[in-house]
Amino acid sequence: MYSITGEKNIEEKILNLKGYRNNNKPVRLGNDAYTHIQNDVYGQVMVSLMPLYIDKRLTTQPNSKSIDIIHFLLNKIEETMDQPDAGIWEFRNRQQRHCYTYLFHWAGSRAALKIGKEINNQELIIKAEKLRNLAASNIEKCYSQTKRQYSRMVEFASLKFNGCQRKKPFFC
Repeated sequence: MYSITGEKNIEEKILNLKGYRNNNKPVRLGNDAYTHIQNDVYGQVMVSLMPLYIDKRLTTQPNSKSIDIIHFLLNKIEETMDQPDAGIWEFRNRQQRHCYTYLFHWAGSRAALKIGKEINNQELIIKAEKLRNLAASNIEKCYSQTKRQYSRMVEFASLKFNGCQRKKPFFC
């Protein structure tokens, strides 16, 4: 994340203002989000790259160096699979294991699997399948049997995750 002037260090300051409707404190200037860990991004980037490999309408093939990016992203998904993060909600001073992050680990692993099959890369296929299954298992840890719905975090399976209710177990 960068400021509009291109600065990497976006110091956040709390201003002595009342905020929205005169009751929303603290009012912040800047954005401390650049310090928050959000591991879902690796899967999101992988999903974004997938069409470059599998979309038959594209007439050019990705160059051989781009497969290094796919391996890097899949390695990052593996490395961060069980690492708590701030999630898309950017919780301050609290890192948890978020269902949303696992969802994008799963989606990114599925994308890598499709890429691996398209380019016939067995190493990529095997690793992507393993990570897809692990991410699916982690998503299921977010499911609350009593409420019959997914929570935002593994640690708080009683909290609702975007109203998502399941009819059957998550599948690959």
